[in-house]
Amino acid sequence: IRQSDIATLKVIMKLYFNYKHDSVDIIPFNSHKIEEKVSLWKNTWIDVCNSQKKNNFKTAIMLQPLVGTGDKVLTTEEQSYFVHFNSNQRNQYYQLYANALNELNLTCTSTSDLQNIFDSYSETIFFDSGHVGDKGNKIIADQIYEEILPIILDDISN
Repeated sequence: IRQSDIATLKVIMKLYFNYKHDSVDIIPFNSHKIEEKVSLWKNTWIDVCNSQKKNNFKTAIMLQPLVGTGDKVLTTEEQSYFVHFNSNQRNQYYQLYANALNELNLTCTSTSDLQNIFDSYSETIFFDSGHVGDKGNKIIADQIYEEILPIILDDISN
């Protein structure tokens, strides 16, 4: 793939998301059965993690940042996403997933809460409520590398 093709795809995606959500209406967050959804999510991961020893694989569960999670000072653009996608309410419920990481950590190889990963960045990172651009992807990739490198090195040495 040529570099220009990748850039073109990003432009098209950004235009699509801007078109799809180009309104001042707030998109309500549906919290219906949220506890059940979190429980199903957690139990599915517990099942996967319980099978890792038998099937010889490792599992790292990471909770992604969303606009408004952590302590990042939001840019004007990110603030508009925060309001538009009803992130204040959504992020309160998202914390239930973060809380579930404690239980997952007992079974899985690794768990990480990446919600605060952008706290020290002042520029725009998000281009909607949860998708990030190149810089955000690089920051997340670097953190994932740091999280899984010890697991990989341990496997190599054994």
